[in-house]
Amino acid sequence: MNKYKLGEFIRYYRKKQKVSQADLCRNLCSVATMSRIENGETDTPVMMAQTLLERLGLNVNKFELLLDRDDSRYFRRRDEVDEAIWKKDVLLAEKELAAYESMVDDDKLHQQYIKLQKAKILLLKAENSEKSSEPMEKENLFNQAEQLLQEAAEYTIPKDNSEEEELLLSKIEIEILLTKVRKYHKENLLRVHRYMKKHYSMELKEEIYPMVQLELAKILMEEKKYSEALQEIEDGLEVTGNGRSYCYCADLHFLYAKVLPKLNMGLEEQVQEECVNQCLQAYYLYDFDGDEQAGEVEKYLREVLQWECIGQEM
Repeated sequence: MNKYKLGEFIRYYRKKQKVSQADLCRNLCSVATMSRIENGETDTPVMMAQTLLERLGLNVNKFELLLDRDDSRYFRRRDEVDEAIWKKDVLLAEKELAAYESMVDDDKLHQQYIKLQKAKILLLKAENSEKSSEPMEKENLFNQAEQLLQEAAEYTIPKDNSEEEELLLSKIEIEILLTKVRKYHKENLLRVHRYMKKHYSMELKEEIYPMVQLELAKILMEEKKYSEALQEIEDGLEVTGNGRSYCYCADLHFLYAKVLPKLNMGLEEQVQEECVNQCLQAYYLYDFDGDEQAGEVEKYLREVLQWECIGQEM
């Protein structure tokens, strides 16, 4: 790791975003060590460097020139683990994670990543146990996953923080807060929401922010806070609309159609027209992806919105 270039990057973006050294290095290192990192006076472990850069909302893939050859092996192995989990290949994920675990020391950032991935693997097993109708096994797996996520969070994430307090998060820390066991926790969503709104680049925001908006909107809808829910949906659609990704777009459009009538206390003609429009956008996105949810949108159009042109339009 080129310690001089790393320090320059961190100092430049930290000052640009008006972030204090104390907020950036919270639960990672002392402020004195942070100063030495920025001044290029100390070598920085690769995982700490990654965490500091990501807490500033930066995509570490753009900083590959800072890595030594030995450093890159951690990232390659992590990619293998992440790929196996994404494919829901439990056996391969366990194998790759064991290989990663054998490479690393007891550094808390390595251990944080390991606990997070072990929790994800347990949730995949819970998903499989659900299919085999074993509720007790599923609950046990949930409990184990929840415990691992709690332990992973305790390494670097403070338990509570006020809206006024700056909380910076790496991608791993965001994943820990947003990994769903039984349901999403509103406070975790709000913590990620506050951070991403202020610091994350558009490129990275597209990957996560719409999901946060969607889940917050669902919770607000359950709380009958329809106006706030609609605002979260609109913010989520604005992010997806500004980029190439349409991830969560269909869900946001469909939820919009469900929230709007409640906000307006009925289905007046103008409201109904907008609801139909939102449903159609959701339908086409679901249908394009071959998602079965397209059928739910069609049903909602017929039974709730009483829209009779469905055969001609679809």
